[in-house]
Amino acid sequence: MRIQYDPQLVEHAVQYAAQRDPVFEAQLHREMDPLYELANHREKEESFRRHFMELFRVLRLDRVVEELLAVYPMIGSTVSQCIVLEALRARRQSAELFVKSDSGRDDVRTIVLRVSPAALWNADDLAVLRRDLLQAADMLDSAFGYDKDSLAGGSPRENLVRDRYRVLWDISAHGRLARDESADARAMRALVSQLQRVYAGITIDTATQVGERLLDARHVTHDQLLQWAATPEQLLNDPESPQAQAPTVKAATCPLCHFATQDWIDSDQVTPNLARSVQRDYPDWNAAMGICRQCADLYAQQCTENQPHVQAYRLGA
Repeated sequence: MRIQYDPQLVEHAVQYAAQRDPVFEAQLHREMDPLYELANHREKEESFRRHFMELFRVLRLDRVVEELLAVYPMIGSTVSQCIVLEALRARRQSAELFVKSDSGRDDVRTIVLRVSPAALWNADDLAVLRRDLLQAADMLDSAFGYDKDSLAGGSPRENLVRDRYRVLWDISAHGRLARDESADARAMRALVSQLQRVYAGITIDTATQVGERLLDARHVTHDQLLQWAATPEQLLNDPESPQAQAPTVKAATCPLCHFATQDWIDSDQVTPNLARSVQRDYPDWNAAMGICRQCADLYAQQCTENQPHVQAYRLGA
């Protein structure tokens, strides 16, 4: 696999090293200052780029990326190239898999890493990249059976299923990383909070139990995650759960998303705008039939987005 580095990331990573080491900073100035005297602009830019890349390799920062990728043989054997770009902040770091289909030829696969310069010096800051790369390996693994078409669509129900799927997949990846002692405890707490958000009405204790069950699962597939996302009771009341007492959710089913819920809004809270927004997708629905808070929030947001003055504000932002 060919690895291509963004010159800006290379330069900023070397400069970050110089800020931490006065001796290296002096060396950097000795090597770089004469380049400013070059008259030809293109020659000057190329010389800077070449020198920074040489120092990047001297500092063995290229090895950080190579070792990170080497943990996932599935990526190394099926991906053609890796492009390493700069993330302006640690929280913006990510790894994404892109597949370009070419009729009559094999698909061209590319991994795009966004890395902050400081993270190249701190292995703990690469935790998000490890999770993203593990999920990229899942997507390439026929045993996992990833199918992007099954996550398509833009209805409130489809959006909710997709949100749940993502959280469940993140927790599963986190659990596998934890067995390799490379997971972040703070990240797991955040994921449990997200689990509680996308499964409206469950308690934090139930979300924690479900999270722990997923952490213990050594092998999951795309179909399993999708089924748990679309049918919450199968996840929340799984009879095969290793928990001694699996959490029980007794709830009615929302007529819109068809998910079991305990979190309803009162009919007198359904405004005319909200009702009209729902009835665009469900003409036979009325407030007396009920609506869960998750669906109400989604359609209330659509009401806001459809207001002209709000749209104009967003377009001008």
